[in-house]
Amino acid sequence: MSFEGYYHVLCKNGHLFTWDVYDSKSPFSLGPWDDSNEKNWKCRSCEEPMTWWELIDCTNDNGDPTELKIKTPPVQGYNCTECKHKCTSVNATYYIPKERGHLMT
Repeated sequence: MSFEGYYHVLCKNGHLFTWDVYDSKSPFSLGPWDDSNEKNWKCRSCEEPMTWWELIDCTNDNGDPTELKIKTPPVQGYNCTECKHKCTSVNATYYIPKERGHLMT
């Protein structure tokens, strides 16, 4: 049986990122969370450090991700010329959950 799942990761400001467990570009695949690997654990939106993560196991079902509470909603800003859809110019931010997941200190 193979493992299926993904990571939810929040930066200090609450920007959300999702990586498949097998994504070779995720910070989890690029090395440990420590000073030697700091650049891989920075937010791509604001450059703040990642501060919270959880692993959602989807091997036998859809998993049980934490329901994240929105701090600031996304702002739909412009019509993208590449994909022809209305794209987000400001990403949503979320509160860091304290009851589930893993805080990175």
